[in-house]
Amino acid sequence: MLEEGEVAAGDEIERVERAPEGMPVDEANNLLYFDLGNIEGTQKALSIKSLSPGWRGSFEGRLAKFERAGKAQEGFRT
Repeated sequence: MLEEGEVAAGDEIERVERAPEGMPVDEANNLLYFDLGNIEGTQKALSIKSLSPGWRGSFEGRLAKFERAGKAQEGFRT
């Protein structure tokens, strides 16, 4: 079970689990700040159960924006 606490220099850290839906932090960071049009990556990030509430909100907002843009384009005639 995860518990909130403090970590100091020299403390031992042990990985106890690796979630199958994980994503490296640098990949999530790139999606959040640079690869803004990556819908598939955004959906992948949202599948991560341990994603922080702040990041989850950012990705959910982006996905909602994609969906609104797609619906708006459906109304245009070719």
